[in-house]
Amino acid sequence: MNHFQPRPRLTGALKVLVISTTLFASIAASAQFAVAGFAIGQEMKSCPDSSVPMRKDARNSGIACRFPEKSRSVFGTSADRLSLATDQRGEVESVLVVGIDAVHAAAKAAEEYGPPDASEVHEKLSFRAWIRGDVRLVIFHHHDAPATSNIILDRYPR
Repeated sequence: MNHFQPRPRLTGALKVLVISTTLFASIAASAQFAVAGFAIGQEMKSCPDSSVPMRKDARNSGIACRFPEKSRSVFGTSADRLSLATDQRGEVESVLVVGIDAVHAAAKAAEEYGPPDASEVHEKLSFRAWIRGDVRLVIFHHHDAPATSNIILDRYPR
C-alpha cells in the first residue's frame, strides 16, 4: 500500500507571484541609501577621524559628528557641511548635508536609486524623495538660495 501524498503543484500565475515577491523582497532588502558612505543603521562607536564631535541634544544620547567645510563629496559634488547623528545604540539615525548642488545630487541619486518616489516643484523650493522601508532620502533645492539646499537621510516616520 502506497501512502505517498503528491505535493501540490504551483500554478503558473502563483509561481510568478511567489518568484516576483521573493525577488522584490531581496532587492528591497539590499537597496540601502548611503550618503557620503553613511547609511541608516550603520554602527558607529565614535566620530570618524576626519570629523569633529558636536553636542547632539540635551539628553547626551548617541553620537553626533560634523565634518569640516567642503571635506566630503556627496553624490559627486562637494558639500558645505555634512553632519550625522546616531541613536542610543550607536547606529546612524540621520545624515544632514547642507550647501550642495541639489540639481546635480538629485540626478546622481536617480541614477543610483531609480526615479524618486515623490517629487514636487514650487516657486522657491523643489524636492525629490526616495523611500525604502522606513528609510527616506530627501533632496531639497532652494531656487533663490542654493547654498541652503540640503539632503536629509533618516528614518521615516520618525
